[in-house]
Amino acid sequence: MQTHITRSTGNIIWSATATSKIQHAIFALVLAAATGVAQANPLMGLAGINGVVDAVKRTTESVKLVMSPAPAKPAKPKIMLLGADKIERGMTREMVLSLVGEPAQSGRASGQKLRDVYKVPRNGLCTVDQVEITYTALGGVEEIRQMCGDVTSNENRRARYSFLLELPPIFDGVAVNMPRDQVSAILGAPAGSRNGQNALEFVDVYVFAGEEALLVYNKGEKLLRTVRWNGTDLTLPRIQRADHFEAAQNR
Repeated sequence: MQTHITRSTGNIIWSATATSKIQHAIFALVLAAATGVAQANPLMGLAGINGVVDAVKRTTESVKLVMSPAPAKPAKPKIMLLGADKIERGMTREMVLSLVGEPAQSGRASGQKLRDVYKVPRNGLCTVDQVEITYTALGGVEEIRQMCGDVTSNENRRARYSFLLELPPIFDGVAVNMPRDQVSAILGAPAGSRNGQNALEFVDVYVFAGEEALLVYNKGEKLLRTVRWNGTDLTLPRIQRADHFEAAQNR
């Protein structure tokens, strides 16, 4: 009984048995051609047979390359600070401290922004994560960043999450190129509509917790092009916390 080992490459499924048959078929075809030449001209035939050997070697290496699986990408680092996944946009520093505790150090970032720094021990090549939480000049939480705080390690521990660019959960069902009527069925009727930045676009305005979300559509098919939130065009689908915070996947 033969054991078949299959690997998928694109839309083609390769098996060890099929690969062996391909190699033998190529060898037979080239050898037959070389033998025919050898009968007519021995010297050219010898060169042809040498060419068979080289062709089979190249074929074998090519098949091995196709069958070899692509190396797995390393997992994207997640923010490890306990309680950070529960921080919500609009929270003050006092609210955040009640979730994550007192920082190891605090200081001014650019301008009037405040930055708190936390040190989080961990197992791995990087033994300490350095987590920084930044607050706006008005005192609201702005973003959280993580990097390796171990000067002896070059392990990538970089992660970043902006609370100012966090869309409300209701946007989970919204996607780019979605027709306007489908978007309205999810978000409800807009607070208003206005001209876009060019003559081919228009904008529906929604208000969530006092903040405007601008949904940009094309005028022809009325398909959603982008969502503008706090002055930034965001990608859809909505960023999920479980992709950025280690503890969020267990909530």
